[in-house]
Amino acid sequence: MIFKRVPQLQTPFTGAKSSWYRLRCFPDVERIQCFQELGSMAAAHKRPHTFLIDDTNSVYHSTFADEEGITKACGCPLLPLKSRKKGPAPVSEQGKTDIVDEAITFFRCNVFFRNFDIKGPADKLLIYLTFYINLSLKKLEGCRTLAEGSKAILNLGVENVTIPGESGFPFTGLFSLPQSQQEAELLRDYLKQIREETSGRLLGVAYRPNGTPNKWWLAFAKRKFMNIALLDK
Repeated sequence: MIFKRVPQLQTPFTGAKSSWYRLRCFPDVERIQCFQELGSMAAAHKRPHTFLIDDTNSVYHSTFADEEGITKACGCPLLPLKSRKKGPAPVSEQGKTDIVDEAITFFRCNVFFRNFDIKGPADKLLIYLTFYINLSLKKLEGCRTLAEGSKAILNLGVENVTIPGESGFPFTGLFSLPQSQQEAELLRDYLKQIREETSGRLLGVAYRPNGTPNKWWLAFAKRKFMNIALLDK
């Protein structure tokens, strides 16, 4: 792995050395914990961009293969969701992991990477959701209760949902341009549905059962995922 620091930041955090060692030497469960520790250190010291990782081999990819029968819109796979929200997504079984589960589980690791080597269409959706989670966490900053947080991000999922070719779409080249109005609206409706679903599930981890903020999640609001470079194969 190649670890980089922002030039103006010169001193590492207390405890970061042991976390880096464990990050490089221990298996996935331990690595996820180390990523979380490092992100929390960055947030606590108001240095959210101190550590960035260039090695794309360590990125967590989606486990959803490019299977036949999955509808695509603008190159985005309309993967099944465990969702009761209105939209075009096929319904997934409640006991199975879906792409929203993956995005939330991998977020606190993948947000550290400045590059993302795309292995398949599902990775493109994973990138989009990682960005959306990052945006949602920024909206949750300063929201001291679950009620405040709900107001902050539930509407974010369905308002101003842009698609490729429109001003404000965050990733130029991630998805192809729509070839028809029908395709454009299909993608927009799917993104609305998956954003709304992600918002609801994110609230479940960003706030504790008593409604207070979970600092181990909200600390990652200070990360900046917008700098990611897309390496498509």
